[in-house]
Amino acid sequence: MKQSYVIVITTTDSEEVAERITETLLEENLAACIQHYPVKSSYRWEGKIVHDKEILLQIKSKKQLISQIEAKILSLHNYEIPEILAIPVTHGYEAYLKWIDSETKGF
Repeated sequence: MKQSYVIVITTTDSEEVAERITETLLEENLAACIQHYPVKSSYRWEGKIVHDKEILLQIKSKKQLISQIEAKILSLHNYEIPEILAIPVTHGYEAYLKWIDSETKGF
């Protein structure tokens, strides 16, 4: 069966939470690589426009692991409603995709 790959994104305002999510997903072989980016997020929350500095996590994994990744993020996150979005990978360098396979569950 050909694997399907995803990039799961989430944000947090806490470096500690970002590190905890990163370490847990990597230790449990739910992700092969996680990148952290500082971002400024603007959004509506409880009727107000909010501007926050956040950390964006870009999580490289496989589609079959999305529900486990989501559950783990929810258990570790500090937000009431965290952003958790899975973006399908439509193309990738074959050697890199094989590396994701070797570093995640279900290989």
